[in-house]
Amino acid sequence: MIEKHYKPTIVLTDDGDVLTGSARSVKDFDIYSVLDSLKHYFIRFGGHKYAAGLSLKKENLEPFKKAFEDEVKKHIKKENLIPKIYIDHELTLKTLFEDVNIQNNPKIFRIIQQMEPFGVGNPKPIFIFKSLINYSKPRIVGENHIKFQFSDTQKENTINGIWFNSVSSYELVKNQNQMEVVGTIDENIFRDQRTIQILIKDIRIV
Repeated sequence: MIEKHYKPTIVLTDDGDVLTGSARSVKDFDIYSVLDSLKHYFIRFGGHKYAAGLSLKKENLEPFKKAFEDEVKKHIKKENLIPKIYIDHELTLKTLFEDVNIQNNPKIFRIIQQMEPFGVGNPKPIFIFKSLINYSKPRIVGENHIKFQFSDTQKENTINGIWFNSVSSYELVKNQNQMEVVGTIDENIFRDQRTIQILIKDIRIV
C-alpha cells in the first residue's frame, strides 16, 4: 500500500473492541516520533523511525485518525512525498548470468540470498539494467501488472520481469524497443521450475 500511495500509512485490523495494526513511513520521515506524540491513544505501541506496531480501542479511532493526519501534515515536507529509488549498482544480463550453479542460480543471486533477511534496516539491493530490449511484447497479467521478457542488445541472454500495479503505464511501454530498468533480483517458481526475474521498480524509455 505504501508503495502505491507513497505516504505514511497505517493499516489496522478489527479484533473486537480493539484495533491492531502496523505503520510504515516513507524515506526520511520519522513516523515513530509522530506516533510517540499520540501514544495516549494506544493500548500498546512500539517500533522505530520507519515502522511501528500499535493497538488502540475502537472508540479512539476517529480522534486518532484526525490527530495523526494533523501531525503528519505539520511535520512532513513536500520532498518526502516524492518517491525516490536508491540504486546500488549497474548490472548487465551477461554479468548476472555468470557462474550458474546446478540449481540454475547465478552467483550474484546466491550472494543476495546470503544477505537475507531483508527489511527496513537491510534493504534488498536495487540494480539498474541499461539498454534492455523488449524481447517480446509486454502483456498485462492479473489486471494490474505488466509482465516483460527482456534481452540484452546482443540477444544472448533473456530474463523475465514483472512490474506490479503498473497497468497505467502499459501504453507507454508496450511498443517500446529499448529501455532502462530498475529493480531487484528475485527467484520465480512456477510448476517446479525455478527462474531468475526482475521485480521492476521503474522503467525509463531510451
